[in-house]
Amino acid sequence: MTALYVSSRPRRGGVETLRRFVARTVGDLAVDAIVREGDAAPEILACARERGADLIVLGTHSRRPVVRWLLGSVTQEVARLAECAVLAVPWGLDTSSVLRVVCAVDLSASSAETLAQAASAAQALQARLVVLHVVDGPHGFEPWTLSGMTEAEAREALCVRARTRLADLVAPHVRAGLSVEVRVEAGETRAIVERSLHGGVDLAVLGLRPSRKVDRFFYGSTVAHVLHAAVCPVLLIRHGPIPSSRTDTILAAEQVV
Repeated sequence: MTALYVSSRPRRGGVETLRRFVARTVGDLAVDAIVREGDAAPEILACARERGADLIVLGTHSRRPVVRWLLGSVTQEVARLAECAVLAVPWGLDTSSVLRVVCAVDLSASSAETLAQAASAAQALQARLVVLHVVDGPHGFEPWTLSGMTEAEAREALCVRARTRLADLVAPHVRAGLSVEVRVEAGETRAIVERSLHGGVDLAVLGLRPSRKVDRFFYGSTVAHVLHAAVCPVLLIRHGPIPSSRTDTILAAEQVV
């Protein structure tokens, strides 16, 4: 594990201060302490690449409003550009126990990988896994307009098809003994995903969809809004080719202004 501290101003004894903080926080866990000067997001991303990180862990909020906004923007930039998974943890939350993990999937080709990561997290945390899919149709350009179905009937058909697909996706995890709840809701995706994370959710798992264009967030801007709301820790899974050689490195990053 690597603990990274990024500051906009050089400070004497920064590495030793970081080491003492790490020792108080994680005890005997082996941690490399690194202090860098510069802009937070580029330094975090560069360090993650250099260390071959599989996961970047960073906070999203602070007590001070200006720092809170800056940390939020850093988190979003790191999440958008990171080549590995990102765990964003809001400041001040009690993360000592996890009871529910919510995984939102869009049933694209990458959904199985997102779900597998969420299932692994839920199993490790001994938590219940809630799998959510939002049906945002039907749309006027889809075939239902020519089939004689009403809009309500077409929406229900989409929900039934989604439940069948989700049942297939979660079946291996249920057989493995994981407690799984499947939810299919119809409506506006962002609002439903955000609402589902209130009221006792301990961890949200979302996928990041690769694109040839400017990096786009899974479900459009939903990830950005979920990060900004900061109602629970959010694990973001970056989809793409898995490197031939991976390490077990975890990069824990902090930024100060």
